Amino acid sequence: MRDMTEIRSELESESDSYANDEISIVPQVELTVPKTDDPDAPTVTFRMWVLGIAACVLLSFVNQFFWYRTNPLTISSVSAQIAVVPIGHLMAKVLPTRRFFQGTRWSFTMNPGPFSTKEHVLITVFPKSCSGAVYASHILSAVKLFYKRRLDFLPALLIMITTQAPGLNIITEYIIGYAYPERPVANICFKTYGYISMSQSLTFRADLKLGAYIKIESRIFFKFDTSMGARAPLAMALPSPHVYGRVAPALVYLATRIFPKKKWISNIHMPVLIGATAIMPPATAVNFTSWLVMVFVSGHFVFKYKREWWQRYNYVLSGGMDAGTGFMSVLLFLALQRSDDIMLGWWENSGEGFRAAKCPTARGVIVHGCPVF
Repeated sequence: MRDMTEIRSELESESDSYANDEISIVPQVELTVPKTDDPDAPTVTFRMWVLGIAACVLLSFVNQFFWYRTNPLTISSVSAQIAVVPIGHLMAKVLPTRRFFQGTRWSFTMNPGPFSTKEHVLITVFPKSCSGAVYASHILSAVKLFYKRRLDFLPALLIMITTQAPGLNIITEYIIGYAYPERPVANICFKTYGYISMSQSLTFRADLKLGAYIKIESRIFFKFDTSMGARAPLAMALPSPHVYGRVAPALVYLATRIFPKKKWISNIHMPVLIGATAIMPPATAVNFTSWLVMVFVSGHFVFKYKREWWQRYNYVLSGGMDAGTGFMSVLLFLALQRSDDIMLGWWENSGEGFRAAKCPTARGVIVHGCPVF
């Protein structure tokens, strides 16, 4: 028989292997994701339901409202994530701790204790899943714009609900385009049922990964994702995405073989570079340049030379800038754009668009305010 020393050494080695399994090979994950869990922390609570539903309703309305602007604004779920923190702590202090329906399966309390991180994450899932503009709203817009008709409230509501629940992107447009040519409403309806559902399921999958990091059961995440609807994509995919996806990485591979000493070439990620253009328009070049500058400064310089600062403040800074943009967009609209008495005229960015774009390009044509070619 084995002695106690051998058994103890095996147990210690097994414990060390478990500890090594908890170490992530991704430095960003290792620095930010906690390895501990509090199983007694409140998760599905009254506060979570109230704040989550309120954030979902508010952000979905705001984003749908701003979607019809010439330059659409998108208020991300980060804004709600930051806004609910003080409200959650306030509710933890003022709500009664009395338990309702005690002794039954429906027993609950409005205030189970301090506001927890798990509650905060679940509240964030609500607006993340349903705060985007509904793609099916294009059906109503096409009916009103091209056919000068207006659907009643009930049919419009049914279209919005059914298109968010039932799963191929550009191929759907080709199929219905051949079957019903020159019928935009039929094209949009067919695409909605064929592709948008699959897109929202990918959003659910991203939330499940977040649940694994924060130690929340996958069953709870899936329940809230599916019950609160889906975030519809804000733009169609680029034509022939499979062609780009096969050719572009091959070009990077060939470049690494031709220039083996240029190590930075292997860091080029073509899906990120090309995939971002799928939301242009309505996104502009300014969106991407500002993102690129911040990502390069934070993800390269700060992460490399000030890793402790990056660990503590990187995602706080990211959330603050995202939320600040959202709050400022709403504030500017309410303060400056609702009244006709205040007219803002930004240089070369008027409501009519870029003025020089209306100038003639033929040789010798003279128009006041336009260049002559």
